[in-house]
Parts: sequence; C-alpha cells; structure tokens
Amino acid sequence: MYKKRHKMRPALWPSGKDTHSEIGRCQRWIINSRRADLSLSNLANLTVCSLHFEPAQYNNQKDIACYRLLPAAVPTIVNCANPPKSTVSKRKAPAYREFLTPDKRSKTEGESETAVELPDNRLPGSPAEELAEPKEVVDSAAQRIAQLEAELAYQHTVNNTLRAEAEHYKKTVQTLQKANKRCNTRNKVLEEDVISLGNLLSQERLEKRDAILKDLPDIPRALFEVLVNGGRKINWNDNPKALEISLAVFFKSPSAYSLLRSSGFVLAHPTTLCAKYRDVLQDVGLCPKLLHMLQIRATALSSNEKHVTLALDGMKLKPGLVYSKHQDQIIGYENFGSFGNTFSIADEAVVLMVRGLSLRWKQIIGYYAALHSIKSDTLSSIISTAVKAIADAGYAVDAVIMD
Repeated sequence: MYKKRHKMRPALWPSGKDTHSEIGRCQRWIINSRRADLSLSNLANLTVCSLHFEPAQYNNQKDIACYRLLPAAVPTIVNCANPPKSTVSKRKAPAYREFLTPDKRSKTEGESETAVELPDNRLPGSPAEELAEPKEVVDSAAQRIAQLEAELAYQHTVNNTLRAEAEHYKKTVQTLQKANKRCNTRNKVLEEDVISLGNLLSQERLEKRDAILKDLPDIPRALFEVLVNGGRKINWNDNPKALEISLAVFFKSPSAYSLLRSSGFVLAHPTTLCAKYRDVLQDVGLCPKLLHMLQIRATALSSNEKHVTLALDGMKLKPGLVYSKHQDQIIGYENFGSFGNTFSIADEAVVLMVRGLSLRWKQIIGYYAALHSIKSDTLSSIISTAVKAIADAGYAVDAVIMD
C-alpha cells in the first residue's frame, strides 16, 4: 500500500565488491550523489530514494514503485548547484501516426484519386490549373533525359570500341593458331629427321663395332659381346653360342671366370655348365660332346698353346656282364666301337686323353673295352681316327704316348 500510494521505492547502494564493472558503477553513484562523506568503505545498508532516478532508469516507467532499476541505472536527479548529466535523450519523439486498416486505406486512396482527378473541359485560369507540374520539375526531367541520352550514346561508343577490339583479338588468335599449327608440323618433321639420324648413327656404330670385333681374338670378341648383352637374361638352352663362350672362358681360367661373373658379365653358372655337358662317355669310342668341348677350349688358346699329345692308358677292370636299361644292352664284352667287337669278356679299359704341352691341362675324349691287349691293326686305326678328330678340333698332335 505504501509503495502504490506514495509512488516511491528505495534502492540499495551497489556493493562495489563483486566485479570491476560493479566497482565502477558504485563510484559513479558516489560522484552523482554529490556527497563528500561517501566512499567505497561506508556504503553498507545505504539506500537511494526513487525520486533521484529518472523514469527511464526503470524497466517499467508507468509504475516505478512496483518495478526494478535497470542494471546500468545511476542517480541523476540531485538538488545541487551542479546536478549530474541526464541520461535521457533530448531528441524529439516521432509524431503519432494513426494505424489504417485495409478498409480505411482503400477508402482514403479512393478519396485522394477523386480529389486529384481533373475534368476534360477545364479552362485556363481555373482552380484545376494549379495541379499542373511546376516548370522547374519539367526542366530537371528534361535535363535528366538529356543526360541519360548522352550516357547511352557514350555506352554505344564504348560497346563499338570493345566490339572492334574483340574482332582484332579474334583475328590475332586465329593467326597464332595457324602459326602454332605450322610449328607443330615443323616439329614433327624435325623429330622424324632426328630419329632417322639416330638410326643412321646407330647403324654406323654397329658397323664400326663389327669391323673392330673381326680383328679381335675369339675370347676377347666373345667377352665383348657378352658385355654388350649385360643386364639381359639369357636362356642358355636356347642360346648354345653364349654357353660355348662361357665354357671357353671357364676352360681358360676358372678363377677369372668367377671374377668376371661377379663383375657383372652375363656368364653361365658353373653348375649350368656341368649340367649341360653331364652325359658324356655313354658308349665306347670317341665321345662327340667331349670333342666339342675340346673344340671350345681351342678358342681360348693361342697357336703355341694348341700343341698337344695323345695319351692311351689302360685301366684294369673286374670282368663281368651288366645289363644297361638306358642302352638296352649287355655291357662287359670286348668292344672297339666301329672297329669291331667280340663276345670275350673285357678286363681292361683303354682311355684316350689329350694333354697340353705348354699348358698343364688334359681332357679325356673316349675309351675302349679290351681283353688283355688290343691288336696292332685295330690300335693303329684307333690312333689315326683320334689324331684326325683332335686335328679337326683345332689342335696339332706332336706325339702319341702309350704303355
């Protein structure tokens, strides 16, 4: 009842202890109150009457006794020589405008239209003449039209200029495209010329290489060919020439052969060589594979190193007969191959061996099965055939040794 009757409400003084903004607000209250005896330390339980606050400081200006102050409210109504500055804006409030419903709005528009409408038979000097547009407005409109026409003419000029530039650029692009096409054609011709010159140079290099290789000995020439083919995989079964080159180098020096393989030369592994020439001495007589190996060894020897001797050596055997499933025959009889055989059981094997004179090497080329000894005529035929085969392999037989 007291609040509603007297329209007053006391407000507690800010504590000034919570936050920095609250301390600032408390200091502003002290300044606006114009009291020299107040400070932040003696504000406990003090209040300020609502008469010192403007209505705009409350959240409901019509009944300030029933509503609270705004958070940023400060006292500004103080009776003193220099009162605080008011927080209320001095700007004039907008004029009141009546809200028109759709019915009132349509009715008002109809009345305005009828009021502005002029009769067709109005005379000069009549009140309706006052509704004509002022001369100044007409002149400004004419000036605006003239300005717009000038701008339009300028835009037409700019458009024509841009259109001409676009045509010029289009022709320039077409010219550049034709030039690019000619350059591409010329580049293709140059590439073909470069390829043809490269082929000619490669062919000349190959011809020169072949001419140089013809003058080299067999082993250096073979090693050079192997080096040219370095890094390529070789199928030794399909390339017997490469296998023969490997075998010739191996016969020359097994240690050098291992060094060459470790250095990157494409040479067959010794196991491959053994597997290739494994099936030898399958029958009596001269072995074709061993004679071929002898011929391959000759490619690694000089002319002085090709002087050899033919040695015939007898080896004692245990007499007996054995059936060979691979040859489908009985082995153990006296057998001289193409020089005849008997049904006597052999007890000795005559081995034919080629030995080098200037180099320490030897190679078996065949064997025969005999009983005690070989007849002189058969032995003569065997020796002459062996000497001829060794000579065909590229060697010179200087002596025949037997016991």
